[in-house]
Amino acid sequence: MDVELLEARWRMGRILTSDLRGIGAELAAAGQGAGAVAALAEGRSDARETFELVLAELGGGSMTDERAALVLARRFARLLLDGESPPDLTVKAIAGLRWRGGSGVDDALAPFAALHERYERAKLAGPLARLTGPLLDRRARGLAEALAAGA
Repeated sequence: MDVELLEARWRMGRILTSDLRGIGAELAAAGQGAGAVAALAEGRSDARETFELVLAELGGGSMTDERAALVLARRFARLLLDGESPPDLTVKAIAGLRWRGGSGVDDALAPFAALHERYERAKLAGPLARLTGPLLDRRARGLAEALAAGA
């Protein structure tokens, strides 16, 4: 399991407390971690605190919200580029991360927020959306390429 992605999802509120026991079981089955992973998998203690110990045990635990937002945004961008996520939903997800990541991610993620607004306006355009949709999708792919490349 990718610890960086796991921590980014946690910091950005993409993992529920109710998911933690299953994550602990998955990590234990993969042979990752030790005591804190076992405690999380068994549900023996406070899941939130234990998960923070698990992250530290796996070499993480100090990720900032800014870093977490960028890690997730780049993951979403790669999903779009790999054809695993539709452009409009990917743009919406990345735009939402902008607010969670703080001002440090504004330069990288603000174009996605602006594009999300354009997608929303296009939905109101009715038949014209068929014309603007492909243009917006191309723009989404271009932004995703730049973000995934680390630009």
